[in-house]
Amino acid sequence: MNFDIAIIGGGPAGYTAAERAGANGLKAVLFEKKAIGGVCLNEGCIPTKTLLYSAKILDSIKNASKYGVFAESPSFDLSKIMSRKDKTVKMLTGGVKMTVNSYGVTIVEKEAFVEGEENGLIRIVCDGEAYFVKQKGEMRVELLHWAESVLKYLVQFGIILLEGTGAVILLFSGVKSVVRLCRNQPHARLSMAQGIALALCFKLGGEVLRTVIVREWSELLVLGAIIFLNAAMSILIHWEIKMEEKRLSAMSDLTD
Repeated sequence: MNFDIAIIGGGPAGYTAAERAGANGLKAVLFEKKAIGGVCLNEGCIPTKTLLYSAKILDSIKNASKYGVFAESPSFDLSKIMSRKDKTVKMLTGGVKMTVNSYGVTIVEKEAFVEGEENGLIRIVCDGEAYFVKQKGEMRVELLHWAESVLKYLVQFGIILLEGTGAVILLFSGVKSVVRLCRNQPHARLSMAQGIALALCFKLGGEVLRTVIVREWSELLVLGAIIFLNAAMSILIHWEIKMEEKRLSAMSDLTD
């Protein structure tokens, strides 16, 4: 069986790590040779406090006369006390297992051994069964591929948005200029040139953005040539706009 991550040891650190791994979409396996929950839950804090509580109740009954309460010959049943302790531990460890399982984590309650690598995967053996786990480097490569794919889609969307906006601006400016020419308005050529210049700026932005996903030098050279031509056309059109503005200004002065 193949997994993204394997955790050996089902104590607080182990089962918490397994939960976080499962919550983040990783296929995880958790190995524990004794009992899930670690020393505190199974042998330390919880069992001790459960036993101490029974002792506290007995002591309170023995000293109840201080408070005007009398009980004759209080006694205890050790088997029932131990049974209550075991029931409490079982309930809490069961809750931990249920939580870990809810994140899709596979729990194997047997001793595991790391035996080495096989076909680029870490091989773990548990009770005669082999478990294979991806190495950290492979997970990093997969993450990089995923990030690269997301970036590629975002870049393509940005290119479409920029070039689409430029096309709309060019179409609108063209229609507007044709209408002005039909009406013999003096600023028709200037309006058209300004529209083309603005559209080329968006087109240039799209081409610059495209450099993010270019991989080959030949593609980069072609793209660089396109960017250079777009920039040259933008400069030429801006020069044409300036000349047209001067011409219109001169005509205005003559009219005055």
